[in-house]
Amino acid sequence: MIDLIDEHFKLASRFKDIVLFRTGIHSDKGFRDYYKIIQARQVIAKRVWLGVVLQTALSTNLNPYEYLREWFTDDELKNIYSFGDHTKEQLEYMISLRDPFGFCDFDTRNGLYKLFSVPLSMLPEQLPEEPRVDF
Repeated sequence: MIDLIDEHFKLASRFKDIVLFRTGIHSDKGFRDYYKIIQARQVIAKRVWLGVVLQTALSTNLNPYEYLREWFTDDELKNIYSFGDHTKEQLEYMISLRDPFGFCDFDTRNGLYKLFSVPLSMLPEQLPEEPRVDF
């Protein structure tokens, strides 16, 4: 039953993508703003949830590398593992995969650096200006 639902979802998603492309609506500024707003809401909600997870993980000395499969796809993991473990480059790449608009605040980034044992001296002193979502 789950396979049938999964197949239906993939077909419906593909159909939606084709319709959006052929109608040209994907180029509409309002349509793009709508999707930007949806993405921003998802990222901000995940940031709050990630803060709670980080507190627990940091207090229990959790090894985050054991859980990467739950957060990333196989293709993403191949790219992640192309960087050295516990490096700024690897961690910043992982952050960029889940936060394409740059909503990750300093405190969250600081917690991630601690969790992944990246030296805090590598933590950017100043993050890029938080993106604006104008309506």
